[in-house]
Amino acid sequence: ITRMTMDSIDSNSLIEGHGLVQPIQSEDIQNIVAFDKLSFGADRKELLESLISTCPHRAWMIKQNNAVAGFVLGRSGRKYNQIGPLMALDTHLAKVLIIKMLKESENTPLVVDVLNDKVDLMRWLSAIGFSQQRSFMRMYQHKNPFPGTIDYQYLICGPEFG
Repeated sequence: ITRMTMDSIDSNSLIEGHGLVQPIQSEDIQNIVAFDKLSFGADRKELLESLISTCPHRAWMIKQNNAVAGFVLGRSGRKYNQIGPLMALDTHLAKVLIIKMLKESENTPLVVDVLNDKVDLMRWLSAIGFSQQRSFMRMYQHKNPFPGTIDYQYLICGPEFG
């Protein structure tokens, strides 16, 4: 996992995914939790509900065929506002969700923790102004009993949350 930061962005140059992104509503939470469990591998219902209720203005999702295709959450931090977790069916949807967060967070220092296998996303983040700070390693002992679907995992909530 690589931590990337940005002091601020002028998001006017970023093109939104016209109408794809919508705010997470209370009736969506059960489906968000299910998609996260499929993606992450473990039930993080309490964490997700806490992030959504604490920062509802940083809780966005994309639906395709009435099913969750991706979501992103965020939280305030001491030095940076954190974007993540972000789970999505593909890199394009992940970028659309990040753009929405960037447009909602203009002139705010931001941090993302990106899974290292998401090379295209990391290149794009660098191109729009994020810089790499340091790396983390996600660990488990023996066999991981909750591997999830790594392809759907893009940003974590922070190393202290997963």
